[in-house]
Amino acid sequence: MEILSLINRAGRQRMLTQKLMKLFFIQRYEVQYSGDVDQEIMECIESFNLTQIMLMNYADNCRKVSDSIVRVQDAWMKFILSFNSLDVDQVVELNGVVLIEMDKLVNNLVEQFSPNKALVVK
Repeated sequence: MEILSLINRAGRQRMLTQKLMKLFFIQRYEVQYSGDVDQEIMECIESFNLTQIMLMNYADNCRKVSDSIVRVQDAWMKFILSFNSLDVDQVVELNGVVLIEMDKLVNNLVEQFSPNKALVVK
């Protein structure tokens, strides 16, 4: 069950990046919003970071998974730093990079821990 939870948490990272994009556009274009955008952005970032730490510290990661986690982290940091620039094109592009790297990570986790190696998620 621990493995399924790990894979699920990694998959939820993609949802967090999508939520961050929504919040970025709400903030950038001053769209009326009932929530606290700054607070929600911070919560998304904190949640993503905590899951990254959990993934990095998982002892049974193979080299491929570990390398994938590093690529996600690098893409994530560039994405978050791009928020300060408010350059919409850059933020959108870097969001895409994070999503692609997260997909690869989830696939690598499934591949590593699947009893049937042919069951890689596409």
